[in-house]
Amino acid sequence: MIPKRILIIRLDRMGDLIVSTPAIELIKQTFPDAEITYVLSGINCKIINDPRGKVIIYHKQWSMLKKITLIASIMRQSYDLAICMSPKHFAYLLTYLSFSPSRYAMIYTSNRLKAFLLSQLFHHSLTIDRYHLTSHSSKHHGKRIQELILPLTQKTTPMQYTIAYHNQPIIPTGFIGIHLDQRWKCAGWTTTQLSELFTQLKQSSHYPIVVTANLDSYPELAAGNTIYKQTDDLSNIQVDPHACTIIDQAPYHAWVNIIQRARLWLTAEGGSVHVSAAVNTDCVTWIDTRLYGRANHRPSASLYQNICDEWLLPNKHHPIFHSGSIKQLHQNILHVVLTRLNGPQYSLGD
Repeated sequence: MIPKRILIIRLDRMGDLIVSTPAIELIKQTFPDAEITYVLSGINCKIINDPRGKVIIYHKQWSMLKKITLIASIMRQSYDLAICMSPKHFAYLLTYLSFSPSRYAMIYTSNRLKAFLLSQLFHHSLTIDRYHLTSHSSKHHGKRIQELILPLTQKTTPMQYTIAYHNQPIIPTGFIGIHLDQRWKCAGWTTTQLSELFTQLKQSSHYPIVVTANLDSYPELAAGNTIYKQTDDLSNIQVDPHACTIIDQAPYHAWVNIIQRARLWLTAEGGSVHVSAAVNTDCVTWIDTRLYGRANHRPSASLYQNICDEWLLPNKHHPIFHSGSIKQLHQNILHVVLTRLNGPQYSLGD
């Protein structure tokens, strides 16, 4: 039976949804006349590129009453097909209680009993032990989603991400863009060290620097730099060639446009890593292995490779793995950024 009403559930972060978009596009192509409802986390509601689709926003901080109300609403809709792309218990519950005659789910667990019990809730599932990946399944998270729905689509597609954004020339092209989030602070970067990095990048590359950040976390950066705030008109940003141009709490569509118009994007945050791939911008990302995955994971070549295999696109993402001093990370960032801008192809071993 060709489904007329489809439910897609993705309750996690921005990057998780973005890497799922090739699979979502396959579903839309396979069932072009279907009405699709997306249950998404609040941060993801602006990303999905489906003008015909309906979006239901879910917040994990909701009270039990609100969650029950959402479940009741889903149960009343009589979906023909429900697909759970999130490894979240509430997502599993929501998929099962949709009582769709065709339920698909990704199951992430290393516990065989748990995997078996969860699989009984769905008509088709794909169980992944992400800490012991085998050759029987794709290592990249987005490709595994495509494997899950392969019985429906009968084909796979290249990992070309699709997101909703309005391509507007709000800022001149040709700059190094940097996104500051709490990972920089957690890794120990001070405002002085950040300013030194920005200055060296600008002097060595001869590109201006544009920074997106929440200045509540970095108030000292406001001194001596050009600041645009979220409440300002961002339609005509002037890039300052002599100081950093800092955009404080940029709205989503403006932020995506800034990434799209950058010559290179530097970040430690997963969401903007995947946004950069979606808008075809070269991206250098540094990854603090102490903040990734299980707390007892020690930095190792296999861990680095697993991170790359699961989340990064080889031709667009250039990772720097960090578990040492800020000084060493500073030098590594300079080396990789300048190599990407001016030198030969960067490799993982650099």
